[in-house]
Amino acid sequence: MTTPGLLSTEGLFFLVKGAIKAVSDRPGLTPEQKQTLVEQAWNVIVAYGPIDAQRAMLIGQSLVLSRASLFLSHQPIEKTRINT
Repeated sequence: MTTPGLLSTEGLFFLVKGAIKAVSDRPGLTPEQKQTLVEQAWNVIVAYGPIDAQRAMLIGQSLVLSRASLFLSHQPIEKTRINT
């Protein structure tokens, strides 16, 4: 039984599955590496304990933004060439 206003595990997963997929869907990773990222993302989300829908969405979005920033910070920066 869940507390009114708080999500069950299934409801939480339904709301954050897009965020989890976004975190784990990176080029060049093996299926095992992707599964590890899925598990890490899920562990971060459930570490917040019982949460409501709004907080679940915010946690999912925060996770995607932080992982995207981390991923992009490791990408080489290409110089833009301007023809004059």
